[in-house]
Amino acid sequence: MLDYIPILISLSFLLLSIQLLYFLIQEKDYPVRLVQTQYMIQFILLLLLFTAIAVIHRRFPVGNFYEALYFAALIITIATAILEYTLQDRSFSFLVMPVSTVLTIIAGAGFNPMEALPPYLWSTYWPLHVAFSLSSFVFLFIASLFAGAYLLKFQALKKMNLVPGLVKRIPPLDRTDRFQNYFVLMGIAALSVGLLMGFLWIWDLHQQQEVFKMSRNLSRKIIFTLLVWFIFSGATLLRLLGILQNRRYAYVVLAGFSIMLASLSIGNHAF
Repeated sequence: MLDYIPILISLSFLLLSIQLLYFLIQEKDYPVRLVQTQYMIQFILLLLLFTAIAVIHRRFPVGNFYEALYFAALIITIATAILEYTLQDRSFSFLVMPVSTVLTIIAGAGFNPMEALPPYLWSTYWPLHVAFSLSSFVFLFIASLFAGAYLLKFQALKKMNLVPGLVKRIPPLDRTDRFQNYFVLMGIAALSVGLLMGFLWIWDLHQQQEVFKMSRNLSRKIIFTLLVWFIFSGATLLRLLGILQNRRYAYVVLAGFSIMLASLSIGNHAF
């Protein structure tokens, strides 16, 4: 059963991305019901995969890097479907779905539910730390996509160079700015919980030798993660105070996400 579900997941995401690419090239709006149905299929397949891992292998289904990628795809699917329905805007899928497709293909290539976890990852807090940290990464990545789209649209309008295609698909500047702020707020919330679970994970394992082996890398990891949290939290506060707006806010979002990317290479684990 677990051998076929990853293949079906990757095919469903790939099919939807190809369809969205077609509508983007044709400069047409996609059929809402068709896309929403495929979102539902993706959601069911991902939940089926996680349920099978939990039932068959009796463990939390976000225990390694590839399962975490599937979780990221699940978060993207849910967030995109909710925001498109709530805000009545079809711009999310064109920007986000290709990202989910790449994640599921990479996850399917390395997926191995039989892989044994090292002892220092047996803590209850570890999968929660991974889940919320990865969710924050996904949300802030999407926020950076909208920040880049905002700057691209701004430059096109400034130069009066309204080219068709992707730039034409980008929502008006005020909505693009609002979208990136939504995802930044969700990213901050998820990162806050992820940090808390990470600290509890370290505390839970403070007597195990593995933690002391990773102590130097963990210290650098914590510093970078806290730096990212302060950058996005500070930017959000300055935005609320009216000090940081528009292009400057978009630049800070891109800078914060760049630092977050750099932090991924630090430490002996992926998150």
